[in-house]
Amino acid sequence: MNKLIVCALSVFVSLNSFAYLNSSTTQNTYEDNEIIEFKILTDNRNTDIDYSSLNTDFNVLNKYVSTNRSFINGRSTSSVEHTLYLSPKETGRLTIPSITHQQERTQPINLNIIKSKSSDLFFVTTKLSSSNIYIDQPVTISFDFHFAT
Repeated sequence: MNKLIVCALSVFVSLNSFAYLNSSTTQNTYEDNEIIEFKILTDNRNTDIDYSSLNTDFNVLNKYVSTNRSFINGRSTSSVEHTLYLSPKETGRLTIPSITHQQERTQPINLNIIKSKSSDLFFVTTKLSSSNIYIDQPVTISFDFHFAT
């Protein structure tokens, strides 16, 4: 009985040791005013990944985490996708550094950031109907879209 428990535990531990960590972007050349979608895919459910190394060359605008689990023919698989939206701090050749998570690490991604032809393509201004808003008070918000010609 003890041998069966040890065997089952060793199979469980060996199955969990096949971790992967993969990163990608949608392209390699961006304009300096474009948002870069950077994705990290892993099979590890621990979502605490350190992104501080990105702060050297990029502003991290937003982060999303999604989990996918499937059961097909009795086989269970799961993955976690981290999506970060980055804004480059300068033009030229920038590198998204290798991200380390537990024992796994991604490959660095080289990007070419070029100067855009137009610095301000558009911007949005907003206005509220009142500056002092109370609970359950109706409020009107106005959006003005300004486009470069």
